[in-house]
Amino acid sequence: MGPEHVGAYAEMLRTAPSDPTDDVFDSLPADADDGVRQDLAERMAPHVRRMRAAHPDLMAPDTTAPRGPRFVTETAVAAIQELYNPAQRDVIRRISALLEGG
Repeated sequence: MGPEHVGAYAEMLRTAPSDPTDDVFDSLPADADDGVRQDLAERMAPHVRRMRAAHPDLMAPDTTAPRGPRFVTETAVAAIQELYNPAQRDVIRRISALLEGG
């Protein structure tokens, strides 16, 4: 990430309010069924929408990243693969789909 995005990301982490779904997401088992995943995504989507609205600069491509915006995206994807189990990654995908749909 470039310096502006790093600063914006750090600010988001410092100021982000918690959400009741945080603990549910963190403890979601890898084998959670489809209904549980969809329900969680729907409950998390409003919070994620608010976070995106509060930090729009983080949604823009990071054109100042030393290795380019594509590298930032690839690194983020790799981190998600490593940090989250399959059910959590599916919830993240579902949230993205919900937010793209309106």
